[in-house]
Amino acid sequence: MGYITFSYDDGLKDNYEIAIPLHEKYSIPASLAIIAGRAGSPDFWDKYMTPYQIVDTDMRGHEIVSHGVNHKSKYIDLLPDELKYELKYSKSFLDGLISGNIKAINLPFASYNESVLEETFNTYELVRVGGYKFNDINEKTHLIYSHPLSKNSDLIKVKRLIDKAVEKNKWLVIVFHSISDDPENSNLYTNSDVFLESLLAYSKDLMDKGLLKPILFRDVISTTVQSKIEKTLLPFPKEIETIADEEGYLITFYPSKINTNKLLITFGGLPSTKAPKGFGSDFALNNNYHHIFVAQSANSQYQKLSLEEFRKAVLPLCINMDVYTYGSSLGGYCAIYYSGAINAQAIAAAPKNSAHPTLKHNLKEPVEFLHTNMIDIPKSEKPPIIIYDPYQREENNFINNIILPAYPNSSLVKVPYSGHLVLQVMKDHGILKDFINNVVENNNIIEINYDTDNCYIWNFEYARVLVREHKNEEAIAYLEKSLAISNSKMAERLLEKVKGKTKL
Repeated sequence: MGYITFSYDDGLKDNYEIAIPLHEKYSIPASLAIIAGRAGSPDFWDKYMTPYQIVDTDMRGHEIVSHGVNHKSKYIDLLPDELKYELKYSKSFLDGLISGNIKAINLPFASYNESVLEETFNTYELVRVGGYKFNDINEKTHLIYSHPLSKNSDLIKVKRLIDKAVEKNKWLVIVFHSISDDPENSNLYTNSDVFLESLLAYSKDLMDKGLLKPILFRDVISTTVQSKIEKTLLPFPKEIETIADEEGYLITFYPSKINTNKLLITFGGLPSTKAPKGFGSDFALNNNYHHIFVAQSANSQYQKLSLEEFRKAVLPLCINMDVYTYGSSLGGYCAIYYSGAINAQAIAAAPKNSAHPTLKHNLKEPVEFLHTNMIDIPKSEKPPIIIYDPYQREENNFINNIILPAYPNSSLVKVPYSGHLVLQVMKDHGILKDFINNVVENNNIIEINYDTDNCYIWNFEYARVLVREHKNEEAIAYLEKSLAISNSKMAERLLEKVKGKTKL
């Protein structure tokens, strides 16, 4: 039997957008070498993979390995401290993104000498270089040779290399850089998507015949081939399924009754418990979206659901999906907080988390805030859509001080005098469904217009602002109007309070 590894250098965005889908079409995993300095800087994200895409690639069963920090110099030309930095920081950065640990490195420019290898093996278990050689799968060495490809590589000759690996029971590592659907306008180290797919299809045919096995570098650590690849692509469930059930949370999946790529993930607010359905569930199912409902244990403020646990449970269901996170109040906070873990479009109404140190006065019983500051967690590439009342001081401060530093380009949808119940106002006036559907279906934010004069919440919230401005007599008229539209204990209490202070 022969063995083959499809290795990609540099972590280019087209590896994620073009190569990975082709690999998954043929059920062949890929190994991607990431330049940490470029993955960690937004300045490079137009061309190189983002942290989310690295996380997603790992969760989908492919392999992430190191390709150094800067990729500017050959390692043989670096000073000892520079070399140690390149080796150790790149591993540390990538270890923070993947579910396991980085065990291999593809040396930049495939350049090395004895001292470089000695230092490299202090950090990594396996080192891939060039050399245009086959590898013996049972050979006791962790120096791996490869066959780099370019736009001038001959497809027939590469297939012959695969045949030779099968014939000689050898391990072939082929190296790509960029994959393009327009290779004529690309550089030397670019191969076409047609070229790649031809090699994947050829390899899959040999795999189906039991002649060739795809492996990753992690499968070869300690010079033994594992019986199976560590991760596999999971089939998309067709029935309602509990995908996570732990002490602090419950996550339930509901498949759509129709073929769709829309997935709506909603979060329960307060009060809420570990229930299989809740906020947004009926809306999602009635609109034929795939749906995931995330529920918390009562009064836990989602502090027992880490980003890693959420991503592990949910991300396999997000593959090839157009994903939205959606919630109100605590659920709105969660929609934004967890969106970066799966690169979702967050739709958040009046977001806040009362366990946050700035809001702990809201809680009757203290809850330790365990979430990482929003500015320090993985960010979605899609800025959140935030619906709120700008006159609600608490939400306004939370948005400005906690959310906007992390997402300065957020779409702010201001609905004045709608209060904390902004979604209820939109629902009561028949505009909530159209608003959410326009975001999900058309990526469009529609204007929010409704009959404020006959809205009891609008009249109540406007009166509250008037009271704050010491315009009590004017506030009384709006409170009475609010109560004439709908009975509200909050309006009754405020009216009694204001009348007690006002001489009529």
